[in-house]
Amino acid sequence: MRKILKYTFSLLLLLPLTVSAQDSTKLFSSVTFTADLGAASIQFFDEQRTSYAFAVDMQIRKNYFVGMIGGWQQVKKAGDFFNYRSSGIFLKSDFKYDFLKKKDSDKTSIAYISGRLSYSRFNQSIEDVVLRNTYWGKETFDLQKQKLNALWLEIGGGIRADMFHNFMLGWNLHIRVMALKPDYYLIPPKYIPGFGSGEETVVFGFEYTLSYRIPLAQ
Repeated sequence: MRKILKYTFSLLLLLPLTVSAQDSTKLFSSVTFTADLGAASIQFFDEQRTSYAFAVDMQIRKNYFVGMIGGWQQVKKAGDFFNYRSSGIFLKSDFKYDFLKKKDSDKTSIAYISGRLSYSRFNQSIEDVVLRNTYWGKETFDLQKQKLNALWLEIGGGIRADMFHNFMLGWNLHIRVMALKPDYYLIPPKYIPGFGSGEETVVFGFEYTLSYRIPLAQ
């Protein structure tokens, strides 16, 4: 699976080299700002997690887009024997290829495949660990906070549809494959910001987005 994703990601990076010299679309013809509505809504379904993600991408050719995605996540989980806390950021470089055939009535909507190189830096702490014995009774202590890193690849696709006045709604689905696991102590991360479960090496991610597009060239 990792080899397939590696080759697919490499192919996506080479796609711009195939752009015809006769392509009349101007460079940097638009820039789009995006908010991940799905990430922001997590806290309404899971009170232990808070997450936000935003993105910006630029149309560099008729069918090609490059961009960056950034976000933050916090996890607070209370248990019977310890409390778990983590927080951190993630960054993703994103490349999209739009394969949608355009109509005169809608030249801004896209249907795309994309590849991402993603990184997260976060910390986790185990607090109020409870130990019980017949002699000392109940004792509590905290484990030292851990600073962790993770690196992974993403391959997927989605759509972004023009709604009105340059506002766009979209969704995408990506498969995420861990390349560099966090070097944790004792307990694996519950969630890795931008990735998902810290106990898995391959996960699926879904995003539901609201975007605003700014035309730079006609």
